Amino acid sequence: VTWHAEYSAVVSGDETVLMLSSWASIANESGMTFENADLTLVAGEVNRSATGRRVIDRELAGMPMAARPNSQMESQQMFEYHAYALGRKGTIENNASVQLSMLAETDVKVSKQYVYDGIMPPNGVQTRFRLENRKRYGLGMPLPSGTVRMYQESKDGRRLFIGEDNIRDLAEDETVYLTVGHAFDITGERTQTASRQPSKGVVQASFRIVLRNQTSDSVTVKVIEHLKTGPNWRVREPSHPFEKLDAGTIEFEVPVRSNGETEVAYTVEYRREM
Repeated sequence: VTWHAEYSAVVSGDETVLMLSSWASIANESGMTFENADLTLVAGEVNRSATGRRVIDRELAGMPMAARPNSQMESQQMFEYHAYALGRKGTIENNASVQLSMLAETDVKVSKQYVYDGIMPPNGVQTRFRLENRKRYGLGMPLPSGTVRMYQESKDGRRLFIGEDNIRDLAEDETVYLTVGHAFDITGERTQTASRQPSKGVVQASFRIVLRNQTSDSVTVKVIEHLKTGPNWRVREPSHPFEKLDAGTIEFEVPVRSNGETEVAYTVEYRREM
């Protein structure tokens, strides 16, 4: 018996809110029919012996029939996992599948971001939503991992598919980024402009990133650059302020005006320990 979570997210017209809902898809291939059973879904990395059986990371106790459309499961901590209880009984036949509502449609505040990463496909600027799992933003409950399918309503009221992403098991107060796809009218181009060795044990490399925005609005693009990991590097002559994310990653926040372009330039210096 296995289960997994799936999500639907409808983006508001101003792209500041996701109407999020979720359901559990359950498959019963156990050889047994579960009658009038309580249901508890357990999410987390559950360790299982691989001897003679398949290892899964989702465990099931009890099997009800499909839930009411607006029902919502209650979450509780259980050991190192999270358990989701439906709160009603039901029956599922052997070799059958059901879908159960876990999260009724809930408005969650999000922020839209544009990201240019030097290791992504050429010219691609990624569009994503930053979602904080907090009560003040509309959520604030543990969410099991699963696929999030994102939609936006067209002017005639139809919901159009715009992209999908996977989320990990998400604890309360954690943040997740939902990648929609690549922006059509915002692009980036990265070039290494120089490489030199000014002295023994010192190597310098210079880069230029050109961001182009062909939309009718000014935007801010997060430019992520990956450096060689280690303590002995420093960034020289950056064109824009940057933040050090970890030992080998820096991030620039770059405004790009409507129908314009902005150039980011910097030099990274590596010093070898002598």
